[in-house]
Amino acid sequence: MPTLHAYQKFLVANCPEVYVADITELICFYKTYETFLSVDEKESAFSLKKQSDTFAYIIRHGLLHFILSERLAIEPESVFIQHRQDGKPSLDPDRHPENITFSMSSSKNKVAIAIGEKIAIGIDIQFKEPIADYQGIAHRFFSSEEYAYIQHLPKNEIATAFYDCWVCKEAFIKAAGIVPLESFAVSFWKEQPELIASSTPAHLKCKWFFQRFAGGKDYAAMLVKGVCI
Repeated sequence: MPTLHAYQKFLVANCPEVYVADITELICFYKTYETFLSVDEKESAFSLKKQSDTFAYIIRHGLLHFILSERLAIEPESVFIQHRQDGKPSLDPDRHPENITFSMSSSKNKVAIAIGEKIAIGIDIQFKEPIADYQGIAHRFFSSEEYAYIQHLPKNEIATAFYDCWVCKEAFIKAAGIVPLESFAVSFWKEQPELIASSTPAHLKCKWFFQRFAGGKDYAAMLVKGVCI
């Protein structure tokens, strides 16, 4: 059985537990992780065209089963995950407590997982891949406030700002529900980002907390949790 030493564990004050792992360092657990998955998860894994993508899928989802099993004090293969109507994964409420929430994200070789209780959570990690047109993508997908900030930055600061904004928005969507990226704005340039605008009234009824965490060199990473009134 894998141990907690197989991946890094970051505990963020007053936030859910965040786990970050390098998939290449967990390849030795591949066969073990495969036994944790449901029939549907295995079908999804083996339907992927590239073998490397199949390996990565099994490791990511196997690790999620393992981490959730520790929280639930059950065997990893007894963890049942479903997808809600909004597409968000969750524990099967017929088999597990409904107060446990989780979120997962992966990029290149890294996977990040957050586990919480009685809160909405979202996590995102992104490898800072060079992009030819940061401002063009920002103009298309970011809010007017976010784009205006990026537009006036020195050229050597745009890439970092772009990815800081991207992980804020992706993590928020995972916590709050799927909405158009341009329909809300986050002050990603602050040390403590905040939701500053949203066209979805329900968003404004919740208190949202944004927390950066160490995702590794050349990665941007963000955790969002929401407490609704």
